[in-house]
Amino acid sequence: MVKNRPHRKIGNMLQFYRRHYRGMPRGQLAEKDPSLYQLMYNDGSLEQVPRQHRDLSNPLGYYHEHYEGLTRSEIFEKDRSLYQTLWKKNLLRFVPKENG
Repeated sequence: MVKNRPHRKIGNMLQFYRRHYRGMPRGQLAEKDPSLYQLMYNDGSLEQVPRQHRDLSNPLGYYHEHYEGLTRSEIFEKDRSLYQTLWKKNLLRFVPKENG
């Protein structure tokens, strides 16, 4: 039997976001408060929440800073955007094919 949990009622979702999560990017909001993220997505107010933009002008540096030691396949699974950037700039040769 599933317990009934009280539903959270939020009048102005954007105002609620600004009060509790101001400046938090969409991806982090989705992890921290998935129900608010979904509600904001459904009513269109998610457009007011900033996206997280990474600086991939130096993708190899980003790899070393955040994923040092991971293989190409692990990068492909964890961060497909970084993998594709490394591939497009012909930098995958500096990322190990496999551990060991």
